Amino acid sequence: MWLINTKTLKLEYIANARRVSYAILSHTWEDDEVSFQTFADLASARSMHGFTKIEKTCKLARDKYHLEYAWVDTCCIDKTSSAELSEAINSMYRWYQAAAVCFVHLSDMTPDTVETKRSGAWFWRDLRGVPRLLKECKWFTRGWTLQELLAPRDVEFYDASWDFMGTKDSLLEQLSEITGIEPIFLKHGSLIWSASIGTRMRWAAERETTRPEDIAYCLLGIFEINMPLLYGEGNKAFLRLQEEICKQTNDLSLFAWTTQPGHASSLFDKYRGIFATHPCEFADFRGLAHQSGGGTFQGELAVTNKGLRLDDIQLYRSLDGGLMLPLGCFGQNPDDNSQGASYGILLTLTLDGYIRREPGILAVLPGNLISGIPPHRIYIKKQLPLQWPNSKRLQDQHVDGLFFEFKGQPSTVVIMNAIPQESFDYNHFAFLTGGKDFFGYLRLRVSNVELMIMCWLKRPVSKGDSPRAPLEAKYSFVVEGEDGWDRIRLFENEIKNRAVHDGIIPSLFVTRQLTRSHDKMVTSLGSSGKQMVMESTKESKRYQLVVTFPKTTKKRDG
Repeated sequence: MWLINTKTLKLEYIANARRVSYAILSHTWEDDEVSFQTFADLASARSMHGFTKIEKTCKLARDKYHLEYAWVDTCCIDKTSSAELSEAINSMYRWYQAAAVCFVHLSDMTPDTVETKRSGAWFWRDLRGVPRLLKECKWFTRGWTLQELLAPRDVEFYDASWDFMGTKDSLLEQLSEITGIEPIFLKHGSLIWSASIGTRMRWAAERETTRPEDIAYCLLGIFEINMPLLYGEGNKAFLRLQEEICKQTNDLSLFAWTTQPGHASSLFDKYRGIFATHPCEFADFRGLAHQSGGGTFQGELAVTNKGLRLDDIQLYRSLDGGLMLPLGCFGQNPDDNSQGASYGILLTLTLDGYIRREPGILAVLPGNLISGIPPHRIYIKKQLPLQWPNSKRLQDQHVDGLFFEFKGQPSTVVIMNAIPQESFDYNHFAFLTGGKDFFGYLRLRVSNVELMIMCWLKRPVSKGDSPRAPLEAKYSFVVEGEDGWDRIRLFENEIKNRAVHDGIIPSLFVTRQLTRSHDKMVTSLGSSGKQMVMESTKESKRYQLVVTFPKTTKKRDG
């Protein structure tokens, strides 16, 4: 770490900066700043406009706090070295946090902006009207200055003429009002990591950086993330940041963003991936709290080439009949201000995994919070190409799907498991097959009796030059307690993990198979006395299995 000797104004390299005390400067960059290379020649450096802030920082550090060293980002980082620049940006939060004091220079807060009173050798400002004036300062709009406000314990504010205005503690209420950061996090920077991911993202929602990559890089310390810098990657840097956050936490408030149509970095589409494009999309997170305890997601998050994987996630049915992913976020109910509500995002399943629909809203979870959908593994696309929402792939996702319809008594059929988990659409009760050879099964509970329904989609081998044969659907089942049940349960894990070849699976069943359209099968559900009727059909490029449980009638005596 390069530090400026406050007496000699020369750079010194300190291998272990923890052993020394130093002051640090927070400011906004302007024209004619002093670089690392220029600072080596003090005579040349003094002629530059940016030298004044370096000199004032050193004077304050030396005369007011008797500090031997100071750090200013313009001249203490060799930006011609990519390795040094990467180290500095990844260490920046810790450097500000370790500083004895941070001086904030508001270059656009001019001397005649507020009244001045003299107190000894130092100037201070009458705080009347300061919040309004402070908010107009560019310093509060820049991405890098967010961590420079949060990390240091002691922060002092100075105007354009380097007249003292106040400290972070004395201006606490005003700073909170301007930045939207809760006072407790401003006062105790070490507590910021207890704030939810969505809350920390909201703090950066209205901030900007000159380079698009820096909106991600300036947040590394706030999320305790280290990652390589790749200038030239543009908005992908913010995507990488979110991927890295997923590796460190299972806080789903990371996905509690909404599109902001008026912002150039936010696309207003009907469909999006799971990740935000810019912190501005967290602007509406205000007023939401992250729930703790049993209602939060306890499973595993993993970034894969298929998208973001969530294991053992509980989906819910939304009020419009779709599917919803709860985010563990709690806020005011928009329909009843006296009541609270849990929030989530709307999802729809495609052949490429789940995608987010209606990304302009956060949806309210139903009050009863009864899902009816078993916890299972899902994949959600990270981001969608611009042309994807209008692609034929989205329109044709249900072609050659294997649909299930349940009728009769009992009125509720509990789906205990669906394999493959990521292919079953709980909104339409269908396996999405993509028109390819497919194998899957449903495990159901009906009147306290379990059964499995297996389904295949296979294209018979064509002979010679004959046309390509159409796909053919087959179904079979086994009921708990009957012949074959123990064998199927024994092989269930192998089937689930695709360790059993599809051709072997039919030999596990003793029941006959439904193999053609309008084929029907009637069976009893073990000792329950109830019947099940299975009938397979094909209509409009869909394969359908209708499972009916006829109402049983009691026999009348004599």
